[in-house]
Amino acid sequence: LDTFLRPSNTWTLVVDRFVWGGFYARGYRTTSIALHALVALALACAGRRLGLGPFAAAAVALVWVTSPFTDESAFVVAYRFQPLLLLAWLVLIVVWPRAGVAWSGGRAAVVAVAILAAAAAKETWVVTPALAAALEFDRRRSLRALAMPVGMVGVAVAVYVMLYVFAFPTSKSYYELGPHVLARIPQQLAAFLYLGESRPYVLAMTWLGLIAVVVVVLMAVACLRWRIRGTWIALSLLVLPTLPTVLVSYMPQRYLAIPYAGFLLLVALWIGALGERMPRWRSAIKGFALVTVLLVMVAGAAIVRADLEDYRAMAAAHEVLLAEA
Repeated sequence: LDTFLRPSNTWTLVVDRFVWGGFYARGYRTTSIALHALVALALACAGRRLGLGPFAAAAVALVWVTSPFTDESAFVVAYRFQPLLLLAWLVLIVVWPRAGVAWSGGRAAVVAVAILAAAAAKETWVVTPALAAALEFDRRRSLRALAMPVGMVGVAVAVYVMLYVFAFPTSKSYYELGPHVLARIPQQLAAFLYLGESRPYVLAMTWLGLIAVVVVVLMAVACLRWRIRGTWIALSLLVLPTLPTVLVSYMPQRYLAIPYAGFLLLVALWIGALGERMPRWRSAIKGFALVTVLLVMVAGAAIVRADLEDYRAMAAAHEVLLAEA
């Protein structure tokens, strides 16, 4: 366990051990790729739940699944905790009742299982109460009405934190304080907009990062002012996963997988709302969106192919190390 509590990550590897027999590396990778595809399918379903049309939801899923911002967890079998957490949150989004829909016993049971799955995936799940609040805001619920569901998730998080501190009393050694941590969100937004590259071990505030923040904030404000359903949920996926790791002095690709899903959902919601409010330009907006999606997918696939070459070299080095051991 070290100082991490991620049982679903461990037990999917245990299942692989039984299914594939021995240490058949291709079998483990097949499971990880299948999980990656399952998350993309869940993301498309979540997009539909947020009000996107079928083509927009499919575009979000296709861009996400082919992106270099999401490939690390697909290639490295030990990093399944990231897609497992995102999958649990996406199930939560899909199953949570919409406005005017009452809770049922079956729906509440699935939500409880999704929350439990999130807790079993990664410590970042502790921000789930904020996601629950966003889901309730999306239902246009009053503060009094959302207190019950959000409070119940909050109690679960409080119990988890107490047990976690008792089981792992030592602090994480990779937390740091300093101005460089403020560059985390601007840098990742700049990478999402292809204004800069993602550099895991170099956190620096740049003008391109600040421009990226302004662009995303303007999109978010527009969607909120237009009362676009799903905006709070998309913003939650974009911002919340970064908060527990904001003091970590590096930003590996796996940290970007969940925020990128939120970013894509926000962009899709904004483009859809823009087309509705500018009917004369609707065809042009749709055409621009389609071309952009295709370009981003081609660029993403090219970078992923280059990443694969790096992973092959890494795997070869691991084989030498394993043989020596």
